[in-house]
Amino acid sequence: MFLTRRLVRYKEADGEIWLNALTGAVDRLSGEEVSLVDRTLSREGGQIDSPLLRQLKSRGYLYIDKAEEAAAFDRLVEEQRQDQGSRPTNLIICPTFSCNLRCVYCFQRLPHQRFSSKAMNLDSLSLALEAFQLIREKEPGRQYSLGLFGGEPLLLANHEVVRQVMEHAKSESLPLMIVSNGVSVPGFITILEEYADSIMAVQLTIDGPEDVHDARRPSAGRQGTFQDVAAAADLLLERGIKVVLRANVDRKNLGSLPELTGIVQDRGWAANPAFTCSLAPVKDHLGSGTIPNVTPDAELLTTLLDVYDENPETEVLFGFQGLQMLTPVAGLICGERTTSPRVYHCEANYGGYWVASPDGYLYACPESIGQPHLAIGRFEPELEIWDSARDEWAGRDIATLIRCSDCAVGPLCGGGCTYASLARDREERQPDCDPGLEEAIGVFLRRRVITSC
Repeated sequence: MFLTRRLVRYKEADGEIWLNALTGAVDRLSGEEVSLVDRTLSREGGQIDSPLLRQLKSRGYLYIDKAEEAAAFDRLVEEQRQDQGSRPTNLIICPTFSCNLRCVYCFQRLPHQRFSSKAMNLDSLSLALEAFQLIREKEPGRQYSLGLFGGEPLLLANHEVVRQVMEHAKSESLPLMIVSNGVSVPGFITILEEYADSIMAVQLTIDGPEDVHDARRPSAGRQGTFQDVAAAADLLLERGIKVVLRANVDRKNLGSLPELTGIVQDRGWAANPAFTCSLAPVKDHLGSGTIPNVTPDAELLTTLLDVYDENPETEVLFGFQGLQMLTPVAGLICGERTTSPRVYHCEANYGGYWVASPDGYLYACPESIGQPHLAIGRFEPELEIWDSARDEWAGRDIATLIRCSDCAVGPLCGGGCTYASLARDREERQPDCDPGLEEAIGVFLRRRVITSC
């Protein structure tokens, strides 16, 4: 009998918190209970002969032998691989790499420099949509949605391309998600309202109150953009179009979230059922060192919880949605006693993205566009799907990543970001490990989950 290798133990003054990454169980054990388990396991041939040990066995903490644990892991992998076929597939059009903002942390600056002026025309768009139609015919059992991404998709020069995308979404009954900085929304409001029934939401970004936002997300001419984005949110909500407000956060702006909360409340957005918020940590997936204030997950989460403790209304508004490092455990704040293990990291690992880029290539991840060596095919001049390239993304999970085989937190990170691993010229099938993930989850468990459950 032995403890699962997927066990993460967090010591407390009067015992331990146990997180079973394989089954998703989370339990608090007293010091006496921990001692009983340790004594039993130290004895050769220790038996499951107490109510505590039987309960731990039923929750997947204890296994008779390695084969039993391996079988449990194989079942998890098989269940999630079968489930992938029923998950939505996002077909994304990126009309241009150009943008009318100069955000200080933009992850697209370096990869896109040589494509900065490249944009889709109507002929290119037609080929991209034809390619998406063929992809849908190859996998008819999936659910599909359409997306607009950039660069900045809502540039006035893209007006007719955007209209055609919206018309396609309507004619094919594909829900449409638009990711925009919001500055040019007024120039598109007529067609946005015309096709509102097809639009799932428009995602806008505001990083804080006006002074904070303007320092982080200035226009190409270095003017502030807060007022433009706020006016765009007002306009969209007035026309009945859903808005997702995203705040990109790092150590520089976390402290301003309460002031942003006040702005959201004062403008009436928070009371509008068509409005939601999310947070997104600023990342440097390329390891370029050029993105300022990138914050380790544990530090970011500790600071965020400090802000939330002093400003409960900010936690109510933003919560933990969008913090990917917490995705498997965030549901615990609802009082559940299990997490949601995952064997893969994100949608790119089961073919959940097809991104048509203005360079004529198809990509498996929105962040990888503009880097042809990471493409999985092309749509121009005709559709080509490169299976060997796609296999580097699809099917990549902790069962295929050798270094994840014994990792305690493997089923919580899913092997890490594939884009980060491949873009840094690492060997194929290598995980992108976050050394602070375990610490960050410990912070969250101690400060939110255990006190709320």
